[in-house]
Amino acid sequence: IVQQIYIIYKHSMIKPTNIVYMGMGEPFLNYREVVKSLLIITDKNGFGISSKRITISTIGLKGKIKKFTEDIIKPENKNLRNLKIALSLHSTDNELRKSAIGVFPSHQEGMPLALLEMMATGLPVVASNIPEIATIITDGYDGLLFEVGNVDDLAEKLQRVLSDETLRKKLGENARKTVLEKYATPLSKSYGEFYKNLVKTKI
Repeated sequence: IVQQIYIIYKHSMIKPTNIVYMGMGEPFLNYREVVKSLLIITDKNGFGISSKRITISTIGLKGKIKKFTEDIIKPENKNLRNLKIALSLHSTDNELRKSAIGVFPSHQEGMPLALLEMMATGLPVVASNIPEIATIITDGYDGLLFEVGNVDDLAEKLQRVLSDETLRKKLGENARKTVLEKYATPLSKSYGEFYKNLVKTKI
């Protein structure tokens, strides 16, 4: 996993700023290696990429999300505490988008743009109740909040969303509405800065 990132960096000489674990099989089936790679790429002596900019896309293997949440709160894994999880159910048709869930077990955030981006697509989200997120999400209206570091509370909220299609639809629709009404300008500025920097890099 780390080698793939290094090869991209070696050939482009551009350090990756955002990483999504997906399209390589279910990441949590390769749990140990995924965690090992995360520790390397977030370490200041590795790539030094902030965990806020890393997302793991998973189908939600039984017990794995709980284990991951327990592992990232260990002192030796402090660099991983702001990782994002994109949770989706297996589907053989086009219902996948309807059953996808964004999970944010963050312990701290700045302006959580990744959260706003997911909400803007109409994705239902389950997030920790840290102040930076609780000021954006109204619990039960446009997302569900769980007590930060409380694995059982996270599991209960995930179960609620996964088992209730009506709730997923409501949270997703309201999440998009919230972003469009309150946060469209910060997102626009963020993308504007991204493209300006991209043009400068190319030049």
